[in-house]
Formats: sequence, structure tokens, C-alpha cells
Amino acid sequence: EAGLLADGVVAQSVADSRAFWAIRDANSEFASHCGPCVDFDIGLAVGVMDDFARLCGQSLAQRLPGCESFFFGHVGDGNLHIMVSTPGGYDTDKPLIEETVYRLVGRFGGTVSAEHGIGLTKKPWLHLARSDQELALMRAIKCALDPKSLLNPGKIF
Repeated sequence: EAGLLADGVVAQSVADSRAFWAIRDANSEFASHCGPCVDFDIGLAVGVMDDFARLCGQSLAQRLPGCESFFFGHVGDGNLHIMVSTPGGYDTDKPLIEETVYRLVGRFGGTVSAEHGIGLTKKPWLHLARSDQELALMRAIKCALDPKSLLNPGKIF
């Protein structure tokens, strides 16, 4: 109503709501149509998501000819999901895909994990999205809250 969106839909009924959720939940069907995908759950400022998605898609296509990338998510809270499928295969192309996506995430001031934490999978990429000072602060907080490193030892620090 305020003219802030060029295109948008608001559920008008329970049936609409169910239909919207069905679309949202359909992301699990990517693998059955595209084969194994490398998936991402990143966080970005809403204002840069469009530029990020365009550049990321272009970068992936340049570095991995024939790949397909899909961008979706609940962008209103800064959460963007990406699924990338390549002809070279999951195991062969995964490192290059991750490096491409996570470097751009850092360049756009985002985070390598929006919802699911860093864990072991995203640990090697954390430095691309966090400064040395931020990492030091994270270590200090971890030490203050868990001085004996009993909680998730070795996961991030």
C-alpha cells in the first residue's frame, strides 16, 4: 500500500497460507530435479541481496560453466538460501562453489551462517566474513562462558 514493493502477495485465507508454505517447503525437491546440490544458508543485509544474488550467480556461472544456482529464502529477515548444482558433480565442484559464495558473502558484509551455526563445515570460511577483532571477541566470549571448553569443544575455537 505504501508503494515499497513492486510485487508482493499477502495470504487472504488458510488455503493461501498453505499454498505459500508448500512453495517454501518445495526447496527439498531441488535435489530430485537437479541432482546433488551444494546448499547455503547465509545472512545479508536486505538492501544488498539483489546485487549479491546477481553477482554470485554470474561468478558461479563463469567459474563453473553449466552450473545452475537458485536463490530463495525468507529475505525479510536477511536470510538467503542458495542451492548450486553443477555438471562436474557435488564432490568435485563443492570447494570452488563454497569459495566463490563465501568470498562474496564477506565482500558484501554478510555472514556464512544465518540460522544453523558455524559448526565444522563453515569453520574454514568464517574468517571471510568476520574480522580478526570479531574473531578475537568471539573467542573471549566463548572462554568467559565456557572456560573449560566443555561445550562443543573444538567446533569453532
